[in-house]
Amino acid sequence: MATSQIQILDEQNSTYPSLLKEISDPPKALHVLGSLPPPDTPWITVVGRRRISAYGRLATKKIVTELVGYGCVIVSGLALGLDSVAHAAALDARGTTIAVLPSGIRRIYPASHAGLAKRILQNGGALISEYGDDRAPQKFSFTERNRIVAGMSQAVVVVEAAQRSGTLITARLGLEQNREICAVPGPINSPTSEGANMLIQSGAHAVTSGEDIIRAIGYEPTILEVKAYIPANETEQSILQHLKDEMHIDELMQATGIQNALLTSTLTMLEIQGVIASTYTGVYIRK
Repeated sequence: MATSQIQILDEQNSTYPSLLKEISDPPKALHVLGSLPPPDTPWITVVGRRRISAYGRLATKKIVTELVGYGCVIVSGLALGLDSVAHAAALDARGTTIAVLPSGIRRIYPASHAGLAKRILQNGGALISEYGDDRAPQKFSFTERNRIVAGMSQAVVVVEAAQRSGTLITARLGLEQNREICAVPGPINSPTSEGANMLIQSGAHAVTSGEDIIRAIGYEPTILEVKAYIPANETEQSILQHLKDEMHIDELMQATGIQNALLTSTLTMLEIQGVIASTYTGVYIRK
């Protein structure tokens, strides 16, 4: 990451997130890589536990995809588990997402999410940190990160959380910041949903769809028209013309006549951009 790419925003800067100015201890400066969406766009924080269940993964993808369809920006913490699923779901839906780091802006944490961070930037999103160096995260910096994650958005959505977790800290911070708190109800016998169910019992909005969340922040749900993807070259055009139903890469190679190396690299780029998806190993489908 080149230093010249990093913007430093203080509260006097017009692009400093306006909602963040309302919290009791806003960051004196934000270090930003990428582009922050306009403030009139709804920003929604989606968070949850690191050890995400199959139910939590499904619920996150469903809700995030629907929120993107309503024009929302998805905010999360780039953490393992549910945070990363939320970021990836937003990108797959051709939406914008913002990741707030607990580390310095020059150090992606966790390092295994460097590829996800790159996708966020490539698709018009942003990485944010309160720290302008390459410092490793400290124990206290996760809570400091969480106050930003909660403070930037109009609502905090908890998909899965145990009774004692950092996710509930983020929800509490959001409540203190007068944000709408939403939680996805889960099975009553599942420890992974105890925290979310407890939030609902305490007065959080019980949500099962993006529409529920949009209404919770006072908006009337309006689905935006998704722009059709324009192929970047003849190779992409040929692949997308032939990819009508699920196809194995060998079938695509035979149908298009594209050599294996070029076909593989182009499929990877189309998947990164959310145009296609792999359903099984070597099997692709157009979205």
